[in-house]
Amino acid sequence: MSEADPLAEARTHLARAEAAPWSEAGRFHTDEGLFLLEASAVPAAAQLGATYVLRMLERLQSALAGDGPEPELKWMLKLLQTLEASPFGDAARLETVRVMVAERLLDRYFAGYSKAEREQAISSILGQI
Repeated sequence: MSEADPLAEARTHLARAEAAPWSEAGRFHTDEGLFLLEASAVPAAAQLGATYVLRMLERLQSALAGDGPEPELKWMLKLLQTLEASPFGDAARLETVRVMVAERLLDRYFAGYSKAEREQAISSILGQI
């Protein structure tokens, strides 16, 4: 097996992941692709991993500009877990996007509640973490 094979296989997985990022299959392919890049001795693997994570974070932030449904937001959090588990990407930016998704979910869960009730619930959640 040549050194380029794991890199090509990683690219194939990441391309499949981009086709359906907010799905179980997308998360699987992201995980597999990033794992192959992390294990690769090819110098370009780290750059490809960092580029992919950055592109997915940009895609997540663009999706958050719209009004995505709750199940999509939950898949976004799962994708973020996968991205955070890899050595690629900026930890601070990953955390920022995670907070953005979590805030959007909380807004959905607490829609119709008063501001005081929402703040109390969020404080309670944060106290349990």
